[in-house]
Amino acid sequence: MITVNTLEPKKTDEAIANLSTTDPSQLTLNELLYAATLTEDHKTQQMIYASAMNIHPTCMRAVLNAADVEISLGNIVEGKKLLEKAAAMTDKSAAVYNNLAVVAIYERDFKTAETHLNKAKQLGANVDYNMGVLNIYKGDYSKAIS
Repeated sequence: MITVNTLEPKKTDEAIANLSTTDPSQLTLNELLYAATLTEDHKTQQMIYASAMNIHPTCMRAVLNAADVEISLGNIVEGKKLLEKAAAMTDKSAAVYNNLAVVAIYERDFKTAETHLNKAKQLGANVDYNMGVLNIYKGDYSKAIS
């Protein structure tokens, strides 16, 4: 029996960061997603996640992370569209529903927010903080602190 041990060449963080904005097709999906964590600049993250979604259109993680960046940039409508796209990709992501609830709270659609939070909780998310925020907006302060 012959055993062959090989090592995959590893790119440096610097190389990953550079390729993520200059030639993202040279990176694996995980390298692209990692590249976005190497910068705090939301515009750069936005570009990286756009590349990830273009190259890997079925990657829900890229869509969810792109939605987060859009919301952080104040692009609530675009963030919501991306969250809805992520929800269409899988109905088993607590993070998607938790984030959809945050958008619904922002839009003052409290009924939808509660529905999303209940779905996120059912999927295992800790929704206590967001449920508290929702209850404050609804004026139900006793529930907000429980």
